[in-house]
Amino acid sequence: MPNPPGYAGVFRYSDKYPTAVTPWWEPGNDIRDVAAEIREMLDDALTPTAAEFEAFQNIRCPDYEVRAAVFMLSSPPWTAAGDQRWAWILYWEDDAEINVVEHPDQETAVAAFFAHVAFCEAEGKRYDYVVDPRQPRTAMPPGWKPRLP
Repeated sequence: MPNPPGYAGVFRYSDKYPTAVTPWWEPGNDIRDVAAEIREMLDDALTPTAAEFEAFQNIRCPDYEVRAAVFMLSSPPWTAAGDQRWAWILYWEDDAEINVVEHPDQETAVAAFFAHVAFCEAEGKRYDYVVDPRQPRTAMPPGWKPRLP
């Protein structure tokens, strides 16, 4: 299953690009249950205290909902118990769609994050890393620009 143009890594889950995903769940499992498991895993990982995103190394945004991130996920569900204790993840969200792409290391995941941002911005709009629930139109803190790798 080929990756979408412009994307590297192993797609572990994607609403937007389902044909790029190699399923890790049992045949016959309800995809809604798999999506719920992924959502719960992300909600647990994407907490203000646990998440140190490369795009926000020097910024604390506890009131923001994260829409894109690079982070190290412990105990990924697509591995057998004990086989792998962590994985570097590029995660992004488009509306209600979620995407989880595994990368071999932090450097590759960070590069993939900025490639994703550049890909989205090439479509003609500034990419939002986060959404402030009080002001849905707000994305990055005013005047802030990401540190390129």
